[in-house]
Amino acid sequence: MKYYSMNLSQAKFGYAWRSTRKREYKVEAIAIDYLRLTKTSTEFEKFLVQYPQVATSFQEQFIIGSSFSYIYHSNPIRKKRNKFYDNPILDLSGNLINTVYAIGGLKDPNSDEPAKLLGAPYAQYVKLTNDFRYSYIFNEKRQIATRILAGIGIPYNNSSVLPYVKQYFAGGSQGIRAFYARSIGPGNYQPSDTIPSGVFLDQSGEIKLEANLEYRFPITYKTFGALFVDAGNVWLLNDDPSRPGGKFRLGTFLDQIAIGAGLGLRIDIQYFVIRLDVGVPMRKPFKVNGSNWISQNPGFWGDYIISFAIGYPF
Repeated sequence: MKYYSMNLSQAKFGYAWRSTRKREYKVEAIAIDYLRLTKTSTEFEKFLVQYPQVATSFQEQFIIGSSFSYIYHSNPIRKKRNKFYDNPILDLSGNLINTVYAIGGLKDPNSDEPAKLLGAPYAQYVKLTNDFRYSYIFNEKRQIATRILAGIGIPYNNSSVLPYVKQYFAGGSQGIRAFYARSIGPGNYQPSDTIPSGVFLDQSGEIKLEANLEYRFPITYKTFGALFVDAGNVWLLNDDPSRPGGKFRLGTFLDQIAIGAGLGLRIDIQYFVIRLDVGVPMRKPFKVNGSNWISQNPGFWGDYIISFAIGYPF
């Protein structure tokens, strides 16, 4: 079923450079995105009425800001056992234009309505994401690879929620592979049965935590295997009555972690890697028959996910 069509127009200007063999930088001095729904179905419009925070994230709007990305990778020689990679990304939007509006008196400080540019609201937020990876290398073809990804996006002033395209999602072939893409969270929220199967528009958040561990080993020439465990979730910064259990809370977030495990096959063609992964959910964020764990719900074994992708997940 077709839910909606969205038009995304982008204009960016920036620089990318490398200061040393180990350090890379990327600065987008100005980035302008314009989001607009061009067509919606009756089902999608009913969905937006049911989930007002999600509806706000889909509204027509400008995203005007800048971003900074730094990459450090250790580039070890083969004799070394450790390999590090770290990539923090800072994404800012709406601050400059909000300052101009405030100085120019173009924004009413007493109004609850967001200020607009050319008839559409502009998003205002700060978003910080860090992708850290560490690999222990036994030899050229055998290694343990790990990743920890953490991120938070904070909307403020002219925005109450992050734009949908800037929110965090969990699951899929590049993340928690035992779950479909965008099908986890937020928190221990469980989607309503009224939402068609395979549509996960409401499962997003402003906070994300994810950890991955993968043991990679050779099978035959140009063919490699992998055993992996993935864990994580996304959460909301604020309560949303339409998605109960979605808010991040220090005392409960660990109990809302989704865990999946599985095995994979990699075929190393000279210029790229073809990847096949089979993952099984070991733990879900919400309880099924009184438990989150698969050991208490044997039927979970039937939820295995097969995914194809190009390249390693991390």
